[in-house]
Amino acid sequence: MSKINNYLNLNTLITFIILISFSLGFYFQENSSGGAIDFTHVLNNLNTFHNNSFFKINWMDYESSALPLYYVVNSLFYDPENLLTMRVFCMILSILSFILFFQILKMKFKIETSLIFLIASLIFLSPYFRTSTYWMMEENFPILMILLSFYFYFKLNIKFNYVSLFLAIFFSACAFFSRQNYIILNFILFLLVFDWDKIFSKKNFWIIMFYLISFSPIIYFIIIWESLITPQLAAEKRALIFYFYNIPYVMNIILIYIVPFIYLKKESIIIFLSKNKFPLSLFFLIYCLIFYKFNPDVHGGGAINKLLFTITDDLILKYVTIIFSYLSFVILFFLFKSEKIIITFFLLNILLFCTISPVWQEYFDPIILIFILIFSKILININLRRFVYILALYLTLFLSSSIVYQNSILI
Repeated sequence: MSKINNYLNLNTLITFIILISFSLGFYFQENSSGGAIDFTHVLNNLNTFHNNSFFKINWMDYESSALPLYYVVNSLFYDPENLLTMRVFCMILSILSFILFFQILKMKFKIETSLIFLIASLIFLSPYFRTSTYWMMEENFPILMILLSFYFYFKLNIKFNYVSLFLAIFFSACAFFSRQNYIILNFILFLLVFDWDKIFSKKNFWIIMFYLISFSPIIYFIIIWESLITPQLAAEKRALIFYFYNIPYVMNIILIYIVPFIYLKKESIIIFLSKNKFPLSLFFLIYCLIFYKFNPDVHGGGAINKLLFTITDDLILKYVTIIFSYLSFVILFFLFKSEKIIITFFLLNILLFCTISPVWQEYFDPIILIFILIFSKILININLRRFVYILALYLTLFLSSSIVYQNSILI
């Protein structure tokens, strides 16, 4: 009994430290991801929505690549003379995300509550989640919306009703209208809720109707923008072109989030690597040939790209980047090859982010971690405690490295 109490106290202590860290970051206006550099664009957009009715906005003044639901909502709390109200509002949104994440995990895992609290608090170790909170940026609002969607999806699994079904679809649409890349999660939700055994059923009819209703506002933007992308993004010609050589960048960003999960299958992966040396080596040579024209760019590419640019250059940089991205493919396949939803999620992300350049890590953090923790089956029926401690330490080191890196840039 004392051992259980010791774990409970340790879980509570770690969670408390994480929450205090998050609160201190708010007080000091931490910029661990470097995203605060875009605050002038956020402020411009807030002023645009504050000073105009929605249907009179000059969209050429809109400085964002995202659909504008975030600004529509936040304009209700925005006071140009005093940003404190909106800062507090953004903090509340992030805390609500934590609470929803906890509730979803509680429905998934049958473990002690203190450990679920600790798992949920791990989003507060994300440099991007933190910076987005403190600097009133766009990223956290769609995270809250998709967590609301997942919450009602899990409620559906407990007891089906059409209200929960509609809310799950509606909030997934709200996530999309805040960040277009969340269309992937809209599609994943569709795969999960659609009754594939009874195609022509009442349930499927209402699913399609709820999707049509929830996504109907997109017609307005297609007419006004003549596209699904913002005028700024269209003017910069950064989207809707297939950038094949984005794949190593995307895979290296994904690698950051899947590395800790190797712990769950560490024995199996050693056996897998030892038994498959030849095919893995052959595939690596083919992979190198496919990307032999790849040239690393300092813009975007995530934390691994930034790290590699600080320690090496030229051909070494190129091939180390390719090696890391290949390892990411191998680890991703090994860990989740039997989980169709997880693999579908990653494949769609790879394809989607080959249509925009540059690729920023904020598009993936912390939504990848949230998605894996919610939907991966490898976390069920195992002793989660030690893995959670390792994951908390790993994310703390990543956050600390991000803070040191951003401060070194300022110096």
